[in-house]
Amino acid sequence: MSFEATAGLIELGFFYTVVLGFGIWQLVKIRREIARDAEAKATRAKKSDDQSDK
Repeated sequence: MSFEATAGLIELGFFYTVVLGFGIWQLVKIRREIARDAEAKATRAKKSDDQSDK
């Protein structure tokens, strides 16, 4: 394999590794945000229920 082909494969591998890493990071970030919002909603609902019981 020529040097240009090897360099191209390395560049391609590096680029897609960065893109895949960024995509996974975004997925984890969004899932954490959704979980945080769900927890906050549950907390608000529980506070509302506690206040309405009194």
